[in-house]
Amino acid sequence: MIKTKYYYDKETLSYKKVKNSKFGFLKNLLILFMPVLIMSTGFSFVILSFFKTPNEILLQKEINQLTAEFKKIENKIISTEKTLNELSEKDAKIYRIMLDASPISDDVRLAGFGGVDKYSNLEKLHSTEMIIDISKKTDQLIKKLGIQSKSLDELFSLAIEHSEKIQCIPAIEPLSKKDYSRISSGFGPRIDPHYKIRKMHTGTDFAAPTGTPVYATGNGKIIEAVNRSRGGYGKFIVIDHGYGYKTQYAHLSKLAVNTGQNVKRGELIGYVGNTGKSTSPHLHYEVRINNKKVNPIDYFYNDLTIEEYDQMRKNYSQKN
Repeated sequence: MIKTKYYYDKETLSYKKVKNSKFGFLKNLLILFMPVLIMSTGFSFVILSFFKTPNEILLQKEINQLTAEFKKIENKIISTEKTLNELSEKDAKIYRIMLDASPISDDVRLAGFGGVDKYSNLEKLHSTEMIIDISKKTDQLIKKLGIQSKSLDELFSLAIEHSEKIQCIPAIEPLSKKDYSRISSGFGPRIDPHYKIRKMHTGTDFAAPTGTPVYATGNGKIIEAVNRSRGGYGKFIVIDHGYGYKTQYAHLSKLAVNTGQNVKRGELIGYVGNTGKSTSPHLHYEVRINNKKVNPIDYFYNDLTIEEYDQMRKNYSQKN
């Protein structure tokens, strides 16, 4: 039941009803609901401050999972980068030195990583620092991998060329050890057996019976195969091994190859003889580098141990 309110009018000396205005009504209504509003606001503040909604709980769980995944990715990047750095170090300090290639400078390996504004589009995202850090490390890793991949391609080509070169360098004795009795004369000054004066001997003489097989000491191409005794060398063969190397095999009794033929290391090319200016059956063997005659003993490293090499050096000195 709504109570009617009165007030005393002093002018008329009578009681009159109090008329409720809209403002008064609203004021009364506000006063009535103020405690409820205050309590509701307080409850809401407490709930929002100390309790999470189901959606917030799911979002937080997702954020935690993503953060953990970011950490795993970061650890994988760090591990991969460590492996790549080790490979780059081997590239520079081992492979390129072995293959006589210029190392890749650090300026090239580390240059060109991103730009000032490259990651600006990531700055407004949640976990900005983590995302930008991962992005930078990934870009750096991709760049390093690209450089290392090109380097390995280059090293692969150099390795093939180096392998071919190794096969071409004259690196064995031209006669089997079991086939020759001794080295009768070494590289260097000696008393010429014909002229009896001191002259330079430009090769190594292997004393062996006529018909002893003679082998190519490295891969190459026959550029001379003289089957008629000509001059002091008699019957002889010259092989061009490429890379500036040539070898000559003289005083042969018979040839087993022809001019223009390709041969491989260890392949039969002729037989020991006594043709030309020769006093007994033997093979005169020469090694030339850029047409300069050098000591063949320095190119027997595929055949000789250190002890055998030292002994051969002593024999050379005694023979000459």
